[in-house]
Amino acid sequence: MVLIGPRNLIMDGYVKYGLVQDAGQLVDEMSEMMVVDWNLMISGYWNWGNEVEARQMFDIIPERNAVLWNAMLSGYAQNGFAEEAVELFNETMNASVQTDKTFWAAVISSCSSHGDPCLAEGLIIRAYE
Repeated sequence: MVLIGPRNLIMDGYVKYGLVQDAGQLVDEMSEMMVVDWNLMISGYWNWGNEVEARQMFDIIPERNAVLWNAMLSGYAQNGFAEEAVELFNETMNASVQTDKTFWAAVISSCSSHGDPCLAEGLIIRAYE
């Protein structure tokens, strides 16, 4: 039986206070990672300005779902990495990920911060071709 609550509370506490590396040590000790664990770490890295570590964590995830794609895309969008967000959008489409409203809000936000509202329209058209 895997206890999700206590370990996530500890990881969340570390992340909230900027101790993302300490949360990472917990990750290293886990025999099995769940979506909530991956999401917490990716979001934690983004919250503390560690975009490289966020991407590295994202890249090692064996099976990514929409929640994890959203976490990464939102991080790019909220931190001004419009080019990277568009690249990740393309990866998402190529991976045939089932997208949701959060995903599209991050895509549109990235295009807006990029200063190209037509880009959002083009991406949406590409997604539904």
